[in-house]
Amino acid sequence: MVAAGLTPAQVLAAGTSGAARQCVRPDLGTVAPGKRADLLVLDTDPTADIGSLRDLRMVIQNGGITVDKR
Repeated sequence: MVAAGLTPAQVLAAGTSGAARQCVRPDLGTVAPGKRADLLVLDTDPTADIGSLRDLRMVIQNGGITVDKR
């Protein structure tokens, strides 16, 4: 999507809140009380470089740590 001209921030929004909206899943897509606690924790900023998504530090799924590369 970045190669097609979107910014990294636009790509992240499309893959999170935008995708949740299109799938009619109000429990997904944003970090807020009452939402599912599924998060990727990265070592670097994906809004500066979308390739930073490969720098995975931790995965939190349903509120619990499932991957921890610390």
